[in-house]
Amino acid sequence: MKIKFFVMIALLCGAATLSRAEYFIRPIVANVDIRTAGYSNATSLGFCAGYFWDGEEPSMRNEISLEYGSATWKFDFSGQGYAIHASEQHQPIFVNFRVHGSGEWAMKNLRFYLGPCLGWTYSTGKAIATGALIGSANVSAWNFTVGGSAGFNYRISRLVDIDIGYRYLHIAGGAYTTDGITVTTESAGARILYAGIGFHF
Repeated sequence: MKIKFFVMIALLCGAATLSRAEYFIRPIVANVDIRTAGYSNATSLGFCAGYFWDGEEPSMRNEISLEYGSATWKFDFSGQGYAIHASEQHQPIFVNFRVHGSGEWAMKNLRFYLGPCLGWTYSTGKAIATGALIGSANVSAWNFTVGGSAGFNYRISRLVDIDIGYRYLHIAGGAYTTDGITVTTESAGARILYAGIGFHF
């Protein structure tokens, strides 16, 4: 169902622009602040692929892309005769739509962009308890994700660009079931600073 959603979005957005599109791929590194109590910042590695096409105005360009990322948090707690070692991973996959505009500044290859993103986040977690408490748990769920990004794209050459920006993602809460017990988590907000190098073809 989720794969069909992404295919449908790509087809609808690309049908009218495919013949004049400029394609790209872009590895991405990011710093993720999940904004949840007990979490520290994490480094995310990701990958983005999509295409550009010209807007109605000469100074405007449009972009649509499919992006994937992965960030992991680790937890260690000890006290009262037991210890808990846990980790949690978020893997968002979503569609970006961005509008790029150029200003009146001297660097004509520099563009500012803004746009929404929509998709899902695959969240997984595992924990091991030792000492007075002994046990382990593994949980996973797909959570609806929506957000937006803003940043700058600088075209180094015809084939290479540098992309730097800020993104906010709202990750909906999920239901995790393990050993017959269901745990419901609250929604989370992720503030992300990212940078990538794009290769055009």
